[in-house]
Amino acid sequence: MFGKSCRLADESFVMMAAGGHKALPHINDDDDHDEKKKKKKKKKKKKKKKKRRRRRRRKKTSAKTTMRRRTEYSHRSCVIEWIALNGSI
Repeated sequence: MFGKSCRLADESFVMMAAGGHKALPHINDDDDHDEKKKKKKKKKKKKKKKKRRRRRRRKKTSAKTTMRRRTEYSHRSCVIEWIALNGSI
């Protein structure tokens, strides 16, 4: 690094060594500090939490119930067929 780029690098290095801008002494630093202390801190408003909607899942019908329905239906259809053929039970 030669010329301008070298000089710029040196300046930035010096600034880093000094701890950046914040490390430099400020004029009337104590006065600013007192003013800040006097100012009342604004209370942050609490954000309202959204309620999650729960999807209600349908309960799975047991095999027992399914079989019962199936037999009921088949029995009913048999009875209807019997009545249709014979005219009576």
